[in-house]
Formats: sequence, structure tokens, C-alpha cells
Amino acid sequence: MANNCANCGAPLGPDDRFCGECGTEVLAASASEPDVVNGEIIQEQTGTLNDLVHQIQMLMDVSTPWDKIIIDLPDSGDFLQFAFAENVMQLDFPLVTPEQKARTAEAFNVLTALDLLPFVVEAAGGEKVLVCDLEGTPQKNAEMTLRIATDLYGSSNLSTANFTLMGPQP
Repeated sequence: MANNCANCGAPLGPDDRFCGECGTEVLAASASEPDVVNGEIIQEQTGTLNDLVHQIQMLMDVSTPWDKIIIDLPDSGDFLQFAFAENVMQLDFPLVTPEQKARTAEAFNVLTALDLLPFVVEAAGGEKVLVCDLEGTPQKNAEMTLRIATDLYGSSNLSTANFTLMGPQP
């Protein structure tokens, strides 16, 4: 288990399932850090968006450029993807499903309202992705991500999140 709460930083006991200070669920840490293999899953966890600071810190700590974390939001049927390299975190909002494509203008408006500069790129497979760069600490990036997710999906659709940390694509 973690030594400190990923949300508020309060000390945790070895058997704690929830933080005694803020109530955030304590995510089980992996027993050992596996080697990073291109495109393969490094770690999977389920939690809430309150776990974002910890998840983003893990992404920023991985030494391989362009590792990514995928945040699946099951209650909304959508996901956000982040990659980190060269001290910049990149938020990727895929435009693959009809629902995602329908949200393009809304996502663009949310990002520009937060003074971010989104742009659309075409991936190797032809799918389009709305991209913007986030610069700052894990705390700042987590707060910005939470604002983006809340503005796009509403707080009622953010009760759970699945986090998948992956090695970069080959």
C-alpha cells in the first residue's frame, strides 16, 4: 500500500483501504515495477478521479518518453489519454466513436476556455485526436484534467475511473 494518500498526502497504515483524513480509496501498489515494454500494459488500477495526482506522478516518473496513461471513465463511456515526454504532458481526446466525434466542438470549447490551445492531428491509422499540452506539476495537471473531465462529462459521470499505464508504442 502507499505510504501517503494520493489525494491529500495524509499518512496511511499498511492495511488502510481508505484515507482516514479525506476518505479516498487507497490503491494497491504493484509488488514490483515491471520493465517497460513498448505498447504493453505496465500497470492497471481502478479508483476515482481523486487518484489523478498519483497517476499523473507515476506517468511523469517513468523514464521512457511517450509512455501513456489511459483514464477510462466507465460511467460516461469515454476515456482520456495522456502521454508525457520532454517535460510536457499531452492530453489526447480521441475522436473515434460517434459520441467522441459529436463532442469535438464541446471539447475544443472547454479546452480553450481554460486557456489551452487544442489542435486536431491525424494518427497513423487515420483516426483523429484532439490534442493539447499541459505544463506543470502533477498536482496542477491533475486539477486541470479534473476540470476538463467535469466540464465535459459532469461530476455524476466521474464516480469511477480505470487507469492503465502503458509503455510507448513501438
